[in-house]
Amino acid sequence: MGCAISYIFIGRMKRTRLKCWKQLLCIFVILWIFNFLITVDVHMSHPLKHLLQIQKAEFIVNETIFRKDIVQNVTLTKETRKLEPGKKIHTSKKGDYFDTSFFNSRRKQDIRTLSLPSSLSAFQQYYNKNGNIDDSVILYGHKRKTAGYLTLAIPTVKRPFNDYYYLNFTLKSLVSNIDNNIASEVVIVIFMADLDMAWNKRTARLLYIDFRSHFDSRLIHIISAPSKIYPDLSILNKTEHDPVKRVKWRSKQNIDFAFLMLYSQGINRYFIQLEDDIQVAPGFLTDIKGFVHRQIQSWICLGFSRLGFIGKMFHSKHLFPISSVLLSNFRSFPCDILLGYIRKYMGQPLPINSPVSLFQHIGRVSSLENKMMPSVDRKFKGFGSKVPLIMILPKGEKPPARFQTDMMVVPGYPPENIYINNSYFWAEGINKTQYFRIILEKPLNISRLIISTGNIIDKTDTLEYGILKVGANEKDRFYCSDLRKVGYFAGGDVDSLIQGIVLPYNIDCLHIEVRRAQFSWLIIRDLEVFTDKKY
Repeated sequence: MGCAISYIFIGRMKRTRLKCWKQLLCIFVILWIFNFLITVDVHMSHPLKHLLQIQKAEFIVNETIFRKDIVQNVTLTKETRKLEPGKKIHTSKKGDYFDTSFFNSRRKQDIRTLSLPSSLSAFQQYYNKNGNIDDSVILYGHKRKTAGYLTLAIPTVKRPFNDYYYLNFTLKSLVSNIDNNIASEVVIVIFMADLDMAWNKRTARLLYIDFRSHFDSRLIHIISAPSKIYPDLSILNKTEHDPVKRVKWRSKQNIDFAFLMLYSQGINRYFIQLEDDIQVAPGFLTDIKGFVHRQIQSWICLGFSRLGFIGKMFHSKHLFPISSVLLSNFRSFPCDILLGYIRKYMGQPLPINSPVSLFQHIGRVSSLENKMMPSVDRKFKGFGSKVPLIMILPKGEKPPARFQTDMMVVPGYPPENIYINNSYFWAEGINKTQYFRIILEKPLNISRLIISTGNIIDKTDTLEYGILKVGANEKDRFYCSDLRKVGYFAGGDVDSLIQGIVLPYNIDCLHIEVRRAQFSWLIIRDLEVFTDKKY
């Protein structure tokens, strides 16, 4: 009897353990799937907000490519699918492959025609009439007569501040890291994409003067699109996720990127999309060649940066279908969301990223008005060894003040440290509505205010969701009783000039408030106050 009970008990224990293991396995799988979904190959600060948008993009791209035949000659039956010699492109279904032979024609041998929405009829007519985009769009420089290895493409538009500084720095970084023995295999195409044609010509002229030897060697040339190809952006409406201003900005960006890709077909074997505010890692071309050489299967897109569209590499022969999808959906979705599903439906289900990023973002000022983008790529080669350029800010005043906070201060890092060079305030256990206050000794008229959070080397411990409030009540100013919200933190920072934040007169209290609890600790490292118009 005792033995029988023991066997029953042992049997139940085994079943219980098995059940527990199954439950743990299920939890692990669910967590893995969830992590995969929120880390789709796009750069955005609120990934969960875009999940519905991504699902819609998947459907639209699928329709665009396979039902409207924008990517021509794709065959979906196994019998007619042909593979590149020795290479396979996997689909999501085991054992199935896409036909890649339709990509193999050069643009001069097989000129495809665009079929676009009616709002882009001018673009379609221009492209089809001219048989692709010819050399008439070149402002300065000349194309090379023979195809090489890599085209580096940089679209640029006017920014509220520092527009030429960023572009000039980017070009200097590129050309200084291209060795003479490989320069003949590389072409840098700069696309002056602003709707202000006078600015395009003026900036192009400055670049030509500053980099004339590289124009003469045909390393660099500059193009500009006819203004007539753009639709009337004023008729675009806001979407569920974006206001009208952002819809116009990202819609034009899709058209710009597509124009640049269509122009770049056949210039070189590969194409990399860059931005006009980046720093290049030393030896980046050697690293790119090595990573490409190590790929054992065919690919659609390789990533050499973790941020947005920066550093995305394509075969030049694939630029037509990619640009066609960007154009056909130009007002529906941002380019980085579309890219993930273009890649997937062209046969590459997952991102393929270089172990280290080779292009670092340095620009704080977005081309979208009042938008600040202090994003850094933590995978950048050598990241963490020195202060990133994006963290170097102008210096203002530090007016006499006292400090208040209800946060849990890390010993040795009090609030007063934000006024001390190479030091900072540090707190743990950050919860919603907690605050950090700077109470000024006397009211000030502040023309520009910069507040920086996070470690200056690796940008950890930033304020993930924060509000800036100010007080301007002289009677009760030591209690900050008259607080009004004036702006939000972006990437852990506030810069009133860049963000277009209007500050009231006679400010006597600056109030930093946490909007949402965060797991990481919080560093507030710097406060710069400007009281005149000269920054």
